[in-house]
Amino acid sequence: MKTEYIEIIFRERTKTGITCIWEVVANSTGSGLGLIKWNGAWRQYTFHPYQGTTWSHQCMTDVGKFLVMENDFHKSATGGR
Repeated sequence: MKTEYIEIIFRERTKTGITCIWEVVANSTGSGLGLIKWNGAWRQYTFHPYQGTTWSHQCMTDVGKFLVMENDFHKSATGGR
């Protein structure tokens, strides 16, 4: 899934029941930067950066916005569970 974000792209990799896993990819190089996946203990999507990646303020902001959007969507789709 391509988003409106300029620096990074969020690509859906797998869908497991009601949760998904996305790879965060650098728009300029196509390099993988990390994964966003469901964290059952925290009951929300969390970001898992790949080792050795470097993050600008804008990239971290974009990931944060994506997490908020997906956590809100998941909450509404599951009735707030």
